[in-house]
Amino acid sequence: MAQYINVVPEVLKSIRLSIGMDLAKISKKTKIPLDDLKSFESTTGKKPSLSELSLLAKAYNKPLAALLLYKPIKKPLQKDRKNC
Repeated sequence: MAQYINVVPEVLKSIRLSIGMDLAKISKKTKIPLDDLKSFESTTGKKPSLSELSLLAKAYNKPLAALLLYKPIKKPLQKDRKNC
């Protein structure tokens, strides 16, 4: 039985947009149906399973934890902390 995870739809959408990919490309890359992806990014939609989140994290080249944030990150994290 699949375990469904409560995620914040805006987080999923902001991560996808930050890498410049549309839902159709993500659907093709992950083999998750396009309607399901739309639903994950909708506030009234269905929740993704853990395996679907893992596929998304891999497609987005992000750690799974990034998809579980409670609010979207406004700006990308700095890569080089020496300049902080």
